Amino acid sequence: MQVEVNPEWSQRLKALADRIAAVEVRIKQAEQISGRVVYPAVGELRYLGRNLARILGDLTGGDINPEAFETHLRDAELCCTRANNDVIDAVFSHVSIELDFVRQSYGAPLLNMHLADYVEILTIIRDGQEKIAMSRRRVGDGRDRVYADLGDDFLDKLIEYHSKIQLNTEILEEAYADITKAKKRYSFHAGLNVVFAIAALLLTIGAALL
Repeated sequence: MQVEVNPEWSQRLKALADRIAAVEVRIKQAEQISGRVVYPAVGELRYLGRNLARILGDLTGGDINPEAFETHLRDAELCCTRANNDVIDAVFSHVSIELDFVRQSYGAPLLNMHLADYVEILTIIRDGQEKIAMSRRRVGDGRDRVYADLGDDFLDKLIEYHSKIQLNTEILEEAYADITKAKKRYSFHAGLNVVFAIAALLLTIGAALL
């Protein structure tokens, strides 16, 4: 028996196409800031493509098995969701590592001075990673909802902040170098003061002994 594609399937396929396009953009952004391929997300898109090929086969094969079609469509949707989750994991992880590196290199006070929203971004990363860790104890929609909210609310902000880090690296290096020079000058003058104090004390003692 030939079964027509019902309106719900059509709507879901259109929505899936939009979601795939959005995930592809996020994958490209993640790869640009990290310089690495987000292999887990790319792998999910490969599985998604396999399911889309099966859906295409269902649509062009004449007779459609509703159960098989629903299974293939649901699996494709799930692969898209997992790809999106993998991208969010990658961005949060990379920006966290990058921020920790510059903090250790230049110190939190300099970051707070030269990079706006430093404390806010740090809070977003820590809260986000905690939510991600907690979501792994869940299954299904609960976990995916956590990732969806993190992506919608914070992903663009993290990517933008990463760009600020790259643009301000030279400023941070110069500021750190100035602080280091100032510390060296202070240490040098402090050392001289100690030497002068000891010399004056020795002169005083020597005069008292004469």
